[in-house]
Amino acid sequence: MEFQTAIATDRCDDMERIELLRNMCASMAEGATEVAEGVPEIPEKPTWEIFKRRNDVAQMCNGYMLPIGYDSVSAEGYGIDLRRTFCYTITGRARTGKKNVMRLLMNAALMRNADIVVIEHGSNEFKLDSELLGATYIDSEAAQADYFTMLVPEFVERNKFKNQVKEQGYDENEIYSQMTRFKETYIFIADMEAFLNTLYSPSEGITRIVPFIENVVEKGALHNIFIIGLIDTASQSECRGRKVYDVMTGYHMGIQLGGNCAETSFFNFTNLSFTEANKVYKPGIGMIPQDNDDRNVSQIIIPLYRRQIKHD
Repeated sequence: MEFQTAIATDRCDDMERIELLRNMCASMAEGATEVAEGVPEIPEKPTWEIFKRRNDVAQMCNGYMLPIGYDSVSAEGYGIDLRRTFCYTITGRARTGKKNVMRLLMNAALMRNADIVVIEHGSNEFKLDSELLGATYIDSEAAQADYFTMLVPEFVERNKFKNQVKEQGYDENEIYSQMTRFKETYIFIADMEAFLNTLYSPSEGITRIVPFIENVVEKGALHNIFIIGLIDTASQSECRGRKVYDVMTGYHMGIQLGGNCAETSFFNFTNLSFTEANKVYKPGIGMIPQDNDDRNVSQIIIPLYRRQIKHD
Protein backbone atom coordinates (compact mmCIF):
# COMPACT_ATOMS: atom_id res chain seq x y z
CA MET A 1 0.00 0.00 0.00
CA GLU A 2 1.48 3.36 -1.05
CA PHE A 3 0.55 6.94 -0.19
CA GLN A 4 1.88 9.99 -2.01
CA THR A 5 1.92 13.62 -0.92
CA ALA A 6 1.84 16.49 -3.43
CA ILE A 7 1.75 20.27 -3.18
CA ALA A 8 0.82 22.85 -5.81
CA THR A 9 3.50 25.50 -6.36
CA ASP A 10 4.81 27.83 -9.05
CA ARG A 11 8.41 27.50 -7.91
CA CYS A 12 10.68 26.12 -10.63
CA ASP A 13 13.79 25.40 -8.57
CA ASP A 14 14.02 21.73 -7.50
CA MET A 15 15.65 22.51 -4.18
CA GLU A 16 12.97 25.07 -3.32
CA ARG A 17 10.22 22.54 -4.06
CA ILE A 18 11.93 19.89 -1.94
CA GLU A 19 12.27 22.33 0.95
CA LEU A 20 8.60 23.30 0.58
CA LEU A 21 7.56 19.63 0.75
CA ARG A 22 9.84 19.01 3.72
CA ASN A 23 8.31 21.92 5.66
CA MET A 24 4.78 20.81 4.83
CA CYS A 25 5.46 17.23 5.99
CA ALA A 26 7.00 18.52 9.22
CA SER A 27 3.92 20.65 9.84
CA MET A 28 1.63 17.65 9.21
CA ALA A 29 3.69 15.51 11.59
CA GLU A 30 3.42 18.09 14.36
CA GLY A 31 -0.35 18.05 14.07
CA ALA A 32 -0.61 14.27 14.33
CA THR A 33 -1.93 13.08 17.70
CA GLU A 34 -1.00 9.41 17.38
CA VAL A 35 0.75 6.95 15.10
CA ALA A 36 -1.46 5.33 12.47
CA GLU A 37 -2.24 1.67 13.10
CA GLY A 38 -0.24 -0.60 10.81
CA VAL A 39 -1.49 -3.65 8.95
CA PRO A 40 -1.77 -6.48 11.53
CA GLU A 41 1.00 -9.04 11.29
CA ILE A 42 2.38 -11.90 13.33
CA PRO A 43 6.14 -11.68 13.98
CA GLU A 44 8.25 -14.61 12.85
CA LYS A 45 9.17 -15.20 16.50
CA PRO A 46 6.33 -13.66 18.54
CA THR A 47 7.14 -12.80 22.15
CA TRP A 48 5.09 -11.36 24.99
CA GLU A 49 7.22 -8.19 25.01
CA ILE A 50 6.32 -7.52 21.37
CA PHE A 51 2.68 -8.56 21.74
CA LYS A 52 1.89 -6.44 24.79
CA ARG A 53 2.95 -3.24 22.97
CA ARG A 54 0.20 -3.56 20.37
CA ASN A 55 -2.60 -1.00 20.45
CA ASP A 56 -5.30 -3.66 20.28
CA VAL A 57 -3.79 -5.40 23.32
CA ALA A 58 -3.95 -2.14 25.28
CA GLN A 59 -7.56 -1.72 24.18
CA MET A 60 -8.38 -5.25 25.37
CA CYS A 61 -6.83 -4.57 28.76
CA ASN A 62 -8.85 -1.38 29.08
CA GLY A 63 -12.04 -3.21 28.15
CA TYR A 64 -13.39 -6.68 28.87
CA MET A 65 -10.74 -8.89 27.26
CA LEU A 66 -7.76 -10.78 28.68
CA PRO A 67 -5.20 -10.86 25.81
CA ILE A 68 -3.60 -14.18 25.01
CA GLY A 69 -2.31 -14.24 21.39
CA TYR A 70 -2.77 -13.57 17.68
CA ASP A 71 -5.68 -14.75 15.54
CA SER A 72 -3.84 -17.01 13.08
CA VAL A 73 -6.05 -15.81 10.19
CA SER A 74 -6.40 -12.04 10.67
CA ALA A 75 -3.22 -11.50 12.77
CA GLU A 76 -5.31 -9.33 15.09
CA GLY A 77 -4.90 -9.61 18.84
CA TYR A 78 -7.12 -12.22 20.46
CA GLY A 79 -8.35 -12.15 24.04
CA ILE A 80 -10.61 -14.08 26.39
CA ASP A 81 -14.04 -12.43 26.69
CA LEU A 82 -14.39 -11.90 30.44
CA ARG A 83 -18.10 -11.12 30.16
CA ARG A 84 -18.81 -14.76 29.40
CA THR A 85 -15.93 -16.42 31.23
CA PHE A 86 -15.61 -17.71 34.78
CA CYS A 87 -13.78 -21.03 34.82
CA TYR A 88 -11.20 -21.33 32.05
CA THR A 89 -8.96 -24.33 31.40
CA ILE A 90 -5.58 -24.58 29.69
CA THR A 91 -5.34 -28.15 28.39
CA GLY A 92 -2.94 -30.31 26.43
CA ARG A 93 -0.36 -33.02 26.74
CA ALA A 94 3.06 -32.56 28.32
CA ARG A 95 5.42 -30.07 26.64
CA THR A 96 2.74 -28.35 24.56
CA GLY A 97 3.15 -24.87 26.06
CA LYS A 98 0.51 -24.90 28.80
CA LYS A 99 2.77 -23.24 31.37
CA ASN A 100 3.74 -20.54 28.87
CA VAL A 101 0.05 -19.72 28.38
CA MET A 102 -0.49 -19.53 32.12
CA ARG A 103 2.43 -17.11 32.48
CA LEU A 104 1.04 -14.99 29.63
CA LEU A 105 -2.35 -14.80 31.30
CA MET A 106 -0.77 -13.93 34.65
CA ASN A 107 1.01 -11.01 32.97
CA ALA A 108 -2.15 -10.00 31.11
CA ALA A 109 -4.01 -9.97 34.44
CA LEU A 110 -1.31 -7.68 35.83
CA MET A 111 -1.86 -5.31 32.88
CA ARG A 112 -5.50 -5.15 33.97
CA ASN A 113 -4.40 -4.19 37.51
CA ALA A 114 -6.04 -7.31 38.90
CA ASP A 115 -5.31 -9.29 42.04
CA ILE A 116 -3.45 -12.48 41.14
CA VAL A 117 -3.44 -15.67 43.21
CA VAL A 118 -1.37 -18.70 42.18
CA ILE A 119 -2.01 -22.13 43.70
CA GLU A 120 0.72 -24.71 43.12
CA HIS A 121 1.16 -28.06 44.85
CA GLY A 122 4.09 -30.43 44.41
CA SER A 123 6.20 -27.98 42.42
CA ASN A 124 7.48 -24.40 42.54
CA GLU A 125 7.67 -23.56 38.84
CA PHE A 126 5.47 -20.49 39.21
CA LYS A 127 6.96 -19.23 42.46
CA LEU A 128 9.44 -16.83 40.85
CA ASP A 129 6.81 -15.61 38.38
CA SER A 130 4.47 -14.91 41.28
CA GLU A 131 7.16 -12.95 43.12
CA LEU A 132 7.98 -10.87 40.03
CA LEU A 133 4.32 -10.03 39.47
CA GLY A 134 3.48 -9.38 43.11
CA ALA A 135 1.01 -12.25 43.14
CA THR A 136 -0.17 -14.20 46.17
CA TYR A 137 1.58 -17.57 45.97
CA ILE A 138 0.02 -20.56 47.73
CA ASP A 139 1.93 -23.84 47.93
CA SER A 140 0.57 -25.51 51.06
CA GLU A 141 -2.78 -26.96 52.05
CA ALA A 142 -2.92 -24.75 55.14
CA ALA A 143 -2.34 -21.54 53.17
CA GLN A 144 -4.88 -22.68 50.60
CA ALA A 145 -7.52 -23.31 53.27
CA ASP A 146 -6.78 -19.94 54.87
CA TYR A 147 -7.14 -18.13 51.54
CA PHE A 148 -10.49 -19.64 50.64
CA THR A 149 -11.77 -19.16 54.18
CA MET A 150 -10.83 -15.48 53.85
CA LEU A 151 -12.60 -15.38 50.46
CA VAL A 152 -15.97 -16.42 51.94
CA PRO A 153 -17.14 -12.96 53.14
CA GLU A 154 -15.83 -11.32 49.96
CA PHE A 155 -17.74 -13.81 47.83
CA VAL A 156 -20.91 -13.31 49.91
CA GLU A 157 -20.70 -9.53 49.45
CA ARG A 158 -20.23 -9.83 45.70
CA ASN A 159 -23.01 -12.38 45.39
CA LYS A 160 -25.42 -10.13 47.27
CA PHE A 161 -24.71 -7.20 44.95
CA LYS A 162 -24.91 -9.40 41.85
CA ASN A 163 -28.37 -10.65 42.87
CA GLN A 164 -29.54 -7.06 43.44
CA VAL A 165 -28.39 -6.08 39.95
CA LYS A 166 -29.91 -9.21 38.43
CA GLU A 167 -33.28 -8.45 40.03
CA GLN A 168 -33.27 -5.10 38.24
CA GLY A 169 -33.40 -6.91 34.90
CA TYR A 170 -29.82 -6.40 33.75
CA ASP A 171 -28.47 -8.81 31.13
CA GLU A 172 -25.15 -10.63 31.63
CA ASN A 173 -23.03 -7.99 29.88
CA GLU A 174 -24.58 -5.28 32.04
CA ILE A 175 -24.08 -7.38 35.18
CA TYR A 176 -20.42 -7.80 34.25
CA SER A 177 -20.06 -4.02 33.92
CA GLN A 178 -21.71 -3.47 37.29
CA MET A 179 -19.50 -6.06 39.00
CA THR A 180 -16.32 -4.28 37.90
CA ARG A 181 -16.74 -2.07 40.97
CA PHE A 182 -15.19 -5.03 42.81
CA LYS A 183 -11.49 -5.79 42.42
CA GLU A 184 -10.84 -8.07 39.46
CA THR A 185 -9.33 -11.29 40.82
CA TYR A 186 -7.68 -14.25 39.07
CA ILE A 187 -7.05 -17.59 40.76
CA PHE A 188 -4.51 -19.61 38.76
CA ILE A 189 -4.29 -23.35 39.46
CA ALA A 190 -0.95 -24.72 38.26
CA ASP A 191 -1.94 -28.40 38.34
CA MET A 192 -5.60 -29.34 38.42
CA GLU A 193 -5.03 -32.95 39.53
CA ALA A 194 -2.80 -31.94 42.46
CA PHE A 195 -5.29 -29.22 43.46
CA LEU A 196 -8.19 -31.67 43.45
CA ASN A 197 -6.22 -34.13 45.56
CA THR A 198 -5.76 -31.50 48.28
CA LEU A 199 -9.49 -30.71 48.21
CA TYR A 200 -10.89 -34.21 48.31
CA SER A 201 -8.14 -35.85 50.39
CA PRO A 202 -6.88 -33.08 52.70
CA SER A 203 -4.11 -33.79 55.15
CA GLU A 204 -4.93 -34.26 58.82
CA GLY A 205 -5.73 -31.01 60.60
CA ILE A 206 -6.55 -29.08 57.40
CA THR A 207 -9.91 -27.30 57.21
CA ARG A 208 -12.17 -29.06 54.72
CA ILE A 209 -12.95 -26.40 52.12
CA VAL A 210 -14.27 -28.55 49.28
CA PRO A 211 -17.98 -27.71 49.96
CA PHE A 212 -17.21 -24.00 49.56
CA ILE A 213 -15.11 -24.55 46.42
CA GLU A 214 -17.86 -26.67 44.88
CA ASN A 215 -20.35 -23.90 45.62
CA VAL A 216 -18.05 -21.24 44.16
CA VAL A 217 -17.38 -23.01 40.86
CA GLU A 218 -21.08 -23.81 40.52
CA LYS A 219 -22.46 -20.33 41.32
CA GLY A 220 -19.50 -17.97 41.01
CA ALA A 221 -19.98 -16.66 37.47
CA LEU A 222 -20.20 -12.87 37.05
CA HIS A 223 -18.54 -12.03 40.38
CA ASN A 224 -15.44 -10.49 38.71
CA ILE A 225 -13.48 -13.49 39.98
CA PHE A 226 -11.93 -15.82 37.41
CA ILE A 227 -10.49 -19.30 37.91
CA ILE A 228 -7.92 -20.53 35.38
CA GLY A 229 -6.75 -24.11 35.70
CA LEU A 230 -4.00 -26.03 33.93
CA ILE A 231 -4.99 -29.58 32.95
CA ASP A 232 -2.70 -32.24 31.52
CA THR A 233 -4.97 -34.31 29.28
CA ALA A 234 -3.19 -37.44 30.50
CA SER A 235 -4.75 -36.87 33.96
CA GLN A 236 -8.35 -36.44 32.80
CA SER A 237 -9.44 -39.89 33.95
CA GLU A 238 -8.09 -39.25 37.48
CA CYS A 239 -9.96 -35.93 37.66
CA ARG A 240 -13.35 -36.93 36.28
CA GLY A 241 -16.11 -37.57 38.79
CA ARG A 242 -14.93 -34.91 41.20
CA LYS A 243 -17.51 -32.15 41.26
CA VAL A 244 -15.05 -29.24 41.16
CA TYR A 245 -13.48 -30.64 37.99
CA ASP A 246 -16.75 -31.61 36.35
CA VAL A 247 -18.30 -28.19 36.98
CA MET A 248 -15.21 -26.24 35.90
CA THR A 249 -14.84 -28.15 32.65
CA GLY A 250 -18.61 -28.03 32.19
CA TYR A 251 -18.32 -24.35 31.25
CA HIS A 252 -16.48 -25.54 28.09
CA MET A 253 -14.25 -22.46 28.14
CA GLY A 254 -10.54 -22.72 27.50
CA ILE A 255 -7.76 -23.44 25.07
CA GLN A 256 -6.29 -26.70 23.75
CA LEU A 257 -2.52 -26.81 23.22
CA GLY A 258 -0.63 -29.16 20.93
CA GLY A 259 -3.63 -30.16 18.83
CA ASN A 260 -5.24 -33.57 19.48
CA CYS A 261 -8.51 -31.69 20.03
CA ALA A 262 -10.55 -34.89 19.87
CA GLU A 263 -9.07 -36.16 23.13
CA THR A 264 -10.58 -33.34 25.21
CA SER A 265 -14.23 -34.28 25.56
CA PHE A 266 -15.40 -31.15 27.39
CA PHE A 267 -14.48 -28.78 24.54
CA ASN A 268 -16.67 -28.29 21.48
CA PHE A 269 -14.61 -28.82 18.35
CA THR A 270 -17.44 -30.02 16.11
CA ASN A 271 -16.42 -27.33 13.59
CA LEU A 272 -13.24 -29.31 12.85
CA SER A 273 -13.01 -32.22 10.44
CA PHE A 274 -11.88 -35.61 11.77
CA THR A 275 -8.39 -34.99 10.40
CA GLU A 276 -8.16 -31.51 11.93
CA ALA A 277 -9.48 -32.70 15.30
CA ASN A 278 -6.74 -35.32 15.52
CA LYS A 279 -3.92 -33.23 14.11
CA VAL A 280 -0.86 -32.57 16.26
CA TYR A 281 0.49 -29.02 16.47
CA LYS A 282 3.81 -27.72 17.72
CA PRO A 283 3.97 -25.62 20.92
CA GLY A 284 2.79 -22.06 20.36
CA ILE A 285 -0.43 -22.94 18.57
CA GLY A 286 -3.68 -22.95 20.52
CA MET A 287 -7.08 -24.22 19.41
CA ILE A 288 -10.18 -22.30 20.57
CA PRO A 289 -13.41 -24.27 21.17
CA GLN A 290 -16.23 -23.32 18.84
CA ASP A 291 -18.59 -21.86 21.44
CA ASN A 292 -16.07 -19.71 23.36
CA ASP A 293 -17.14 -16.49 21.65
CA ASP A 294 -18.83 -15.07 18.56
CA ARG A 295 -15.68 -14.15 16.63
CA ASN A 296 -15.29 -17.51 14.87
CA VAL A 297 -11.62 -17.70 15.86
CA SER A 298 -10.50 -21.32 15.85
CA GLN A 299 -6.71 -21.07 16.10
CA ILE A 300 -4.34 -18.59 17.70
CA ILE A 301 -0.59 -18.08 17.73
CA ILE A 302 0.71 -17.73 21.27
CA PRO A 303 3.68 -15.45 22.04
CA LEU A 304 6.61 -16.82 24.00
CA TYR A 305 6.96 -15.39 27.49
CA ARG A 306 10.43 -14.73 28.87
CA ARG A 307 10.89 -13.54 32.43
CA GLN A 308 12.11 -9.97 32.72
CA ILE A 309 14.29 -10.10 35.84
CA LYS A 310 15.48 -6.74 37.09
CA HIS A 311 19.03 -6.61 38.41
CA ASP A 312 20.16 -4.08 41.02
